[in-house]
Amino acid sequence: MKSVSPARPSAAVLYFTIDGVLEPIGQSQVLKPILELAARGVPYVLVSLERSADLSDGDRLTQTQALLSAAGVTWHWGKYRQSPGLIGVMGNLVRLWRIGARAAARHPITLYHARGPVPAALARFLPRRPLLFDFRGYVIDERIDAGRWFHNKLLLRVARRVERWVFDRAVAAVSLTELAASDVRAGRFGPWPDSKPVVVIPTCVDFDLFALPRNSGVIPHDIAQRLEGRLVVGFIGSLNASYRVSEALTLFAHLKRRRADAHLLGLTRQLEPLRVLLREHGVADGDFTLCAADPRSMPAWLSHVDWGLHLLEQTEAKRASMPTKLAEFFASGVRPVHFGCNEEVTEWVERAGSGVVLASTQMAELERAAQIVAEAEREPEDLDRARRVTRSHFDLHSGVDRYEALLRGLYPSFGS
Repeated sequence: MKSVSPARPSAAVLYFTIDGVLEPIGQSQVLKPILELAARGVPYVLVSLERSADLSDGDRLTQTQALLSAAGVTWHWGKYRQSPGLIGVMGNLVRLWRIGARAAARHPITLYHARGPVPAALARFLPRRPLLFDFRGYVIDERIDAGRWFHNKLLLRVARRVERWVFDRAVAAVSLTELAASDVRAGRFGPWPDSKPVVVIPTCVDFDLFALPRNSGVIPHDIAQRLEGRLVVGFIGSLNASYRVSEALTLFAHLKRRRADAHLLGLTRQLEPLRVLLREHGVADGDFTLCAADPRSMPAWLSHVDWGLHLLEQTEAKRASMPTKLAEFFASGVRPVHFGCNEEVTEWVERAGSGVVLASTQMAELERAAQIVAEAEREPEDLDRARRVTRSHFDLHSGVDRYEALLRGLYPSFGS
């Protein structure tokens, strides 16, 4: 375990995350908010588990350590072990607890801020402090949907009991969606008094880093040339069970038959699996470009994308989900081709007014959406309007405003 220790704060928030700060999601959803909150006078001590592949990037590690230290944030981290099943989860939980216990002993902690239910469960085994539960989704229900972990009824009963305990112990909660916040208020996880706040803070991005004009500064020259003058459709992120990948690629195949200039840009770490799927859907090699783009260069990449494929599964567990890529699409002027997740996500796409919402993923609906995309003209004023409409909800600075208001409501003395 390593740590970076700037000047000792008089009182601090101890932040727990099992998602590495060096991971793309950790960089955007943990690191940036904490840095800005620290700049506003809210002191943080950060505890995380980091993947070995990320730790091997010495430049990124050094840069992250320097950023946190300069902001006055103490960072304690350990290695995340990639072990399967419940045993792996418990091993990582124990490692995170040991690091957190040492951090709690070294620093004057006022509040625990836990990202997700696994870190939040640690609060039971640490010196008693108030808990802010940043629950980031319905993790148990998502695992059930994916057929993972909870085949055993006893294990599920224990998990539900821990989940209920975490909500009961929390003095406040942060939700990604109003749907999930309303579930909490209605008592889905046990009684929730009106005196305990539930604040909606979605997966936010820094709108100032994204721009509507083309930005080729970090894009390889040959790729920028290949995309120039094309109708670029983006497939962004992982191939996983949350996304309707086959339907999305089928939609692109329909589009390609209507627009000869349509070109798919795949930005993912799973290059070969996506290449195989594209060929299976009849997309020729010359009609797509795949790249494992650095997440820090995403604003430049997305400035070349006209439409973004955003077809998701829609289950009860998804009521608490808000995909990060949706905020990135809005910020960069990418028009979403959307289905699923939950009605709140759909409402935001409709409110933005720049994208297409599918009623289903049946073949006729995929063909209809492909026809709309093929015929639509790029209207800069529509893209700019979508950016303005969504900014107050999805911009990083707006999200940090809500975090700060919540934290100062709990502890007015921060920064005084």
